[in-house]
Amino acid sequence: MISLIDGSVSATDGYEATTALRAQGITVPIIALTGNALDEDQRKFIHCGADEVLTKPVRREHLDTIVGRFRNPHG
Repeated sequence: MISLIDGSVSATDGYEATTALRAQGITVPIIALTGNALDEDQRKFIHCGADEVLTKPVRREHLDTIVGRFRNPHG
């Protein structure tokens, strides 16, 4: 299972959602999606526990590569 977290979820933001999932011991890969390409925001997602950060608009090839890496971590 892979979780995609949007940075601007209506009920809570993506940083809070990622932190909450990790605090609950959830270890599935989290790929954060954000419209903000600033390095600072991407580092914040990683600090909160995201495994990867994609900026919008997401290119299909990039998403496929990242998801493939998590689905088959050994090659």
